[in-house]
Amino acid sequence: THPFSSHIFAAATEDGSIFIIDSREPRLTQSMILDDSIHAYHSISINPLDPQFIVAGNEFTGAGLFDLRSWKKIFTYNCSSWPLRKSDTDSVCFNSDGSRVFIMQRSLPPCVFKTLSQEPEFCCVDDGGTYRNTVTMKSGCFAGERDEYVVSGSDDFSIYWWKLPNKADG
Repeated sequence: THPFSSHIFAAATEDGSIFIIDSREPRLTQSMILDDSIHAYHSISINPLDPQFIVAGNEFTGAGLFDLRSWKKIFTYNCSSWPLRKSDTDSVCFNSDGSRVFIMQRSLPPCVFKTLSQEPEFCCVDDGGTYRNTVTMKSGCFAGERDEYVVSGSDDFSIYWWKLPNKADG
């Protein structure tokens, strides 16, 4: 949902469309389609303080940051160091002040990015080696009073959380 208007929301669909919908309109129109892909979108999030930015997770092209002012994708986030790898993205979300994005991609560790940066700020490492995101789709989110944690489910049916570095530390 749009942070400043309860009538506007974003929807990501399995048929590969991203819609920006105004519920005051009587029906969906072509002008509401932000992106139209041949691959499914699994997740979408509107920046809570700067709603011109939307992040969406696609099963093939990964997590993209869209700018509603130009109605275009600005760039793609990738948790892999190999840029040509298929980036099946299960879950995307902004933190509460919109400065960070949490991305979960299949078979990769979850990563946190500064909203306007393609380089991961933090990648979640499981020192015990039991975290996996390969079999089922997972959802992740920020947690804590100041979004100092990220949380995710795992293929072993456990919940994992990671403490993020302090923003002031760089």
